[in-house]
Amino acid sequence: MNFFFKNYVYVFVSTNLVARNFRKFLAQLTRCNKMREKSQNNGNGTRKKRNGTALSLVHRYLAKLPTECIFTTRDLLPLVQFRASLDSFLSREVKSGNLERLAWGVFRKNSRGNKMVSEERIAGLKRKAFAGKLASTENSRKALAEDIAYTGENRDFKKRRRIYLLSLAGGSNFKIKQILWATKSRGPRLRVARSKMKAIGNRKMILGETKVGQKLRDLWLMKKKFCQKKHVMEFWNSLTRAERACVAAYKKYIPQWLTEMLPPMPTEALLILVDAPQLKKTNKAKQYMKPGNRLLV
Repeated sequence: MNFFFKNYVYVFVSTNLVARNFRKFLAQLTRCNKMREKSQNNGNGTRKKRNGTALSLVHRYLAKLPTECIFTTRDLLPLVQFRASLDSFLSREVKSGNLERLAWGVFRKNSRGNKMVSEERIAGLKRKAFAGKLASTENSRKALAEDIAYTGENRDFKKRRRIYLLSLAGGSNFKIKQILWATKSRGPRLRVARSKMKAIGNRKMILGETKVGQKLRDLWLMKKKFCQKKHVMEFWNSLTRAERACVAAYKKYIPQWLTEMLPPMPTEALLILVDAPQLKKTNKAKQYMKPGNRLLV
């Protein structure tokens, strides 16, 4: 009797263990099926689009883009739904050699016909992509002039450059790389540059890129501690009569300590400023806002 009872208990326990394991297996199988269905469907019963379909507009955009045209990642964002798929696609295109990455987020088609692009232009495009503005410095203007002169004399390019620029509201620091293909006069080159942008305010940016605006901004950046009367007079003596008349229009933007160092303004410029309300009313103010004749801002 005891023998049959022990065997019965053993068979009963073994059957329960098998049944329990079988139920666990069914539960795992059910979860796997649900996960598979969820991955195939986008939650609403619609099949999820593949990356190839999602990036079809990007392929079409790049196919119609001229070879020498430079574009940024943000130019392509309206064409896709997810940023990650676009970044992966651009990274693959760079690795495969179809695109050339000039800087992070700045690209162009990789072609042997590509010409060298100034680092100032690349930095400007990158800043413009974020709805920002860029201004030059005395250092960047000298570096650009030296680079152009070196290229003309030696028919070659400097392999390395460092430029300092001014940016509205936010600064940045990034590297720029360009592949320069071989020509009859030189071999292939890799040009590397480092761009540093210093953040400035609206008043410094509104001075613009005219000769007068650039010089006034350079004096302003010297700060009151280092800017002396002789620096201001050197700037004033280097201006023409028309350029001196333009200085009066910028006085409302520059700081008071710099305004007090400037010589008296020409009478003709002051008379135009006095008549500004009447000129705006008669719609004649535009003729005094042109570059070289900027008596009004």
